[in-house]
Amino acid sequence: MARGSTSDDRAKGNRWTVKNILGSFLPNPVDRTGAEGAFKEARDAAMHITDTRFMSSLDEIASRHPILKEEVTAINQMEDECKLRCERQAISDEEQVQRDLRRGLIRKINELSRSSAHKYTLCIDSIEDTGSSYFGGYSYPTSYYRVSGSRESLDEPSLIFTIDLLSITTQDHHNLQLDSTFIPSPHCRISHTFRLPTSHSITHAQLLEGDKMLLIVADSAGNLLIYLERLSAIENAIERGRNKIFHRNKIGQGLILAFDESKGMLAVCASTKVNIHLESIFGTSR
Repeated sequence: MARGSTSDDRAKGNRWTVKNILGSFLPNPVDRTGAEGAFKEARDAAMHITDTRFMSSLDEIASRHPILKEEVTAINQMEDECKLRCERQAISDEEQVQRDLRRGLIRKINELSRSSAHKYTLCIDSIEDTGSSYFGGYSYPTSYYRVSGSRESLDEPSLIFTIDLLSITTQDHHNLQLDSTFIPSPHCRISHTFRLPTSHSITHAQLLEGDKMLLIVADSAGNLLIYLERLSAIENAIERGRNKIFHRNKIGQGLILAFDESKGMLAVCASTKVNIHLESIFGTSR
């Protein structure tokens, strides 16, 4: 990754070295007599020293040769600027790599979700790093991420059924006791709703004590789905498939249903079969 690059590598990549900079400050061999040998010796030394070693010895060079102090200061400033550019570039490269990884993860998850057989399709829009977790004034090292998106579902057409529980006032109840011909005015106490696919049909529905309901539904294959739930839970039971099943090939066709609430027994009589099937709603079959 870009963060692993050193300032030495960056300098070579930019086609300049501090040895070249030093060469620009050395005296020209023709400027004075006897300088040619010293110049050659200095150039040979510069060619064999690494940039890293040279940069680490700049302060020593400046202390031994005060005339080069200004040039050494300039080189140090150039090194700091180069390091800063390298660090900025490394951070930019790392952030770009992370963005690419997040996009790849989002694309993969969305593809897997679309190819699954589940009724819900997950669509992720973005993943953001929210940093460390803070709770109760303490910081936890674990990183947390904010995932934004949506969950889409394709539901088959359905019908909504509403059950209205009616009640009459105390006055209407009193009037009924006094006059059997009195017509009360009932009021809706509470309503419950549930959904069924259009391919299903209600074969039997019966309100029971304790705000319960016996609901028997025929599916598209002719099987009977039996629900015995509180009215407030009937919708959830249908969605979760929490029911008993009478298979069509076992009970026949042309059904007549009867339920004895006191015994919790359901009688199923089919016109295509002579036997009567008795089923205990509480789990005992006869």
